[in-house]
Amino acid sequence: MIGLGALVLWTALIVWALERNHRRRARRGPAQAGGADGRDRDAARARSELRAVAGRTD
Repeated sequence: MIGLGALVLWTALIVWALERNHRRRARRGPAQAGGADGRDRDAARARSELRAVAGRTD
């Protein structure tokens, strides 16, 4: 009986934690999820790094 109660308690805690995490992540807007302005900052950064490496003379 104690084992069943512990199992129910663990299950309830896991469900509560997952639901809480889901609610916190659902509030993010498009600006927080990578930007909504259409610019790809990673591509611009990679191009600038490649230009810097190509300009080096080692």
